[in-house]
Amino acid sequence: MKNSFKEMFKAELFTYSVMFKSDRHKSVIFVLITSIIQLMPLLSVWLWKLIIDQFTFIYTNGLLNNSIYILLGIYLSITVITSILTNINTTISGILGSKCTQTLDKQIMNKIATIDTEFYDNPENRDINYIADQSRQVISQGITWMLDTVICIITFISGISMFLSYNIWFGIIFICTYIPGSYISFKNEKKMDEFSIYEVPLNRKKNYYKSLLTQSFAAKDLRLYNLTGRYKEIYNGLWSGIRKERTKIFEENTISSFLASLFSYAGIVSIIIFSVHLVMNGTMSIGTFALYIGLSQAIGEKFKYIFVCIMCQKEITAPRIIRLINFLNYENKIKDNGKKEITNLSAIEFKNVFFKYPNCQNYVLKGFNLRIAKGKKIALIGINGAGKSTIVKLLLRFYEPESGQIMINGEDIHQYSLDELHKIFAVCFQDINTYSLTFKENIALSDIDRIDNIENIKKAARASGADKILNNLPLGLDTDMTRNFNNEGVELSGGQWQKVALARAFFKKSDFIILDEPTASLDPEAEDYLFRSFKWLCRDKGGHLDFP
Repeated sequence: MKNSFKEMFKAELFTYSVMFKSDRHKSVIFVLITSIIQLMPLLSVWLWKLIIDQFTFIYTNGLLNNSIYILLGIYLSITVITSILTNINTTISGILGSKCTQTLDKQIMNKIATIDTEFYDNPENRDINYIADQSRQVISQGITWMLDTVICIITFISGISMFLSYNIWFGIIFICTYIPGSYISFKNEKKMDEFSIYEVPLNRKKNYYKSLLTQSFAAKDLRLYNLTGRYKEIYNGLWSGIRKERTKIFEENTISSFLASLFSYAGIVSIIIFSVHLVMNGTMSIGTFALYIGLSQAIGEKFKYIFVCIMCQKEITAPRIIRLINFLNYENKIKDNGKKEITNLSAIEFKNVFFKYPNCQNYVLKGFNLRIAKGKKIALIGINGAGKSTIVKLLLRFYEPESGQIMINGEDIHQYSLDELHKIFAVCFQDINTYSLTFKENIALSDIDRIDNIENIKKAARASGADKILNNLPLGLDTDMTRNFNNEGVELSGGQWQKVALARAFFKKSDFIILDEPTASLDPEAEDYLFRSFKWLCRDKGGHLDFP
């Protein structure tokens, strides 16, 4: 219990830090206005009691008291001011929520860009990423939970004190009638949250089948193998299962909430009936009666809000935010502590390297040894799964070997920073990434600071054979390479994309080129052209590693 409240406080501090980091000035204004708005209802109830008492005095004694106009003026002013402040706060809240979303998006994107590759090898971590994104929405939508709750507690204590000062049993009985409803509301929220966590992997699977039915990458297989019916059946089955569970929870929540509301309103009705009896007997003024009615509504809702919000924050919202905090604080296993620079690349060497992927029992590499001297062109040949691509991932420190050493210029690669390590390699991976960017951008991505070096972009395209694609583009280098955002864009074949990816690797100013199955999608003529280009292409490179 102690740790739960500690985490709740930690989560709320994080939320406020995000809000103030997003916009300090608007955050201060928002906090002040929210405080004023929350305190206004109690003041209005008290003023209304005084106004009714004045009307009763005038009606009973036939004497006009000018203070009635002052009270009415203050009451109406409070009503107008509250309305104005509420509209202002709604606008500020929307702006802050949007800015908080942007701030959190930046933090999440920065983390994803630097997190260990092996993090995503675990399916559970993919769910964590999804939940972390949901937590971002929770933070953006509830940036003032603590402030609202504290003010509500103050308002509730003030109101219940007035309630109890008139009749202690009224207050006790009334609060008791709200406890069941408040608890049921919390349990309903808890039940929905638990289901939302449970359905994360189901939703990811459902959305995957939706992508198979709606996105272009699966369109040919969908038609050729008549898979539409099967995919729709699986998609509908997943959706129906999720919806069935949701409907069941909604129905149960509706029934329990209705019964709880009846119990709560029974308390209000009892107070009204008893108060009317006291007014008729002359033991309670009409103003006090109005005060009771106003307080019963205000205090009841405040009590429910406080109870439900604190419990939901502790049991639902805080754990979600803590997941996000833990995700952002995830400590990479691959440390970037190297300080040395790589100069005059002479050799790359693997020494007795053992490696297996996380959560796998079988070793991909066992006692692997390899030395590539400067200027050498090495081809590694092996069956699929033999570990050829794994060698690249270890060399780039996407993963760490279980044992053994990887060395550059006789130094362990841990002696070099990741930036220093990555800048000496140009790599064309076998799983080619296609970007909805222009032809020029698709090539220059490997060395984006040189994007204006048009001559070298064209040279890289010529080396890979992509210059033939360029010659047929309607807008030349500025042609979009997909139609995702522009109808004038072009759609390339797999082989054409491979040429673009190769050009991307060739464009980078690097000491070492690694090509992972570079001709897998090329036709024989293009493959022959690429191999004949190697000698010219690598004439000023330190080395070349090829997986044919």
